[in-house]
Amino acid sequence: YIYYLYSRRHLLGSIRRQFYHPPLFHFLAASVYDMMLLFGADNEGAFECVQLMNTYVAGGCTIVIYFLLKRFPVHPMMRIPMAAGVSFFPFFYVLGTEINNDCLATLFSLLALLAAFHWADTPDGKHFFLMSLFFVLSMWTKWSEILTMPVILCIIFCVMWKRPEDIQKLLAWPFVFVFLVVPLGMGWMFYLSFTYHVPLFFVPTLEDTSRQFLGDLSAFDRLRPGFFFELSSFVTDLSNGRLHGNIWSQTALTAVFDEGILVDANPLLGRILLWTVLVFGMLSLICVVWVMFEGRADLLYRSTIPVGFAVLITAYVFYCFLNPFISAINFRYIPCILMYDLGAAGIVLSTQGGFFRGLIRVLWILCILIISVESSLLYLFYAV
Repeated sequence: YIYYLYSRRHLLGSIRRQFYHPPLFHFLAASVYDMMLLFGADNEGAFECVQLMNTYVAGGCTIVIYFLLKRFPVHPMMRIPMAAGVSFFPFFYVLGTEINNDCLATLFSLLALLAAFHWADTPDGKHFFLMSLFFVLSMWTKWSEILTMPVILCIIFCVMWKRPEDIQKLLAWPFVFVFLVVPLGMGWMFYLSFTYHVPLFFVPTLEDTSRQFLGDLSAFDRLRPGFFFELSSFVTDLSNGRLHGNIWSQTALTAVFDEGILVDANPLLGRILLWTVLVFGMLSLICVVWVMFEGRADLLYRSTIPVGFAVLITAYVFYCFLNPFISAINFRYIPCILMYDLGAAGIVLSTQGGFFRGLIRVLWILCILIISVESSLLYLFYAV
């Protein structure tokens, strides 16, 4: 896709392979590739510079998450460890060293959320424009970033609820966002639909005869908690859908080992990392539910964080069933969920008092320490 844009210097002439993806990341990558060739790099070196660009983008995600955490009622001592926890999360190690559009889409979505929270403080045109711009850019990078829309609308409605005296001034904003900003973000999908008759929100599929096909598995088999053997392996057998058809166990494998692309040469340390990520996920879920009832937190956070988390999880499950193949069960489609996890945990754990809250705090810090150390070892020394 990148080389096509570099060599042809125009939009697509056909739909093949990954060409259904919105083109923003690929245009930027093609520009970097072209520039590196002009400076004398060979083909391999030019694409390595594209990878390096993606690494900088992944670092940008961490920086934006830190500033988002500053917006939340999170204790200052917890902000840097939480942002570091994202940096060392295996998922970001993978995305930050590959050539993909996931990191850039995540960065724009996080910037849109940051601008939205600033707009909540000062509901003016400048912050609304920035929020809208980043949202449109995120969708022109990856269409699944439309899942940020319910959170932004939730922020707008919370501000309207908290400022009844300004309701007439604020009433136009949700309509502008839904009827102007969202269609602009869907521009690439409209282009594919009108030009190549590609359905809106197109999802590529395999043949039903493929062994990766999961359509014969029941909803219970795909949604039940994973069995121990499913959560103790490191490689996804793409030829055995029955073994790897469970959504949650496959999500854990993807979050740590990128669908088994990366193999852990140390089974013991690999299992510790995998199970630590699972515990981290369960603690996050507890905090997301808890924050809804945290009376000392502002309504803005008590509503937007659970809404964002629920939208991503629900859409993720629907996506998996829409494309019932093992390769579609991919944690990459919900990276912003880490932001909601951290926000919820930061709000809950920043408040003192209670044995249960203290226990979760200790387990949470322990998970971040283990994940950070393990990820560093995994990607620096003993990964094959």
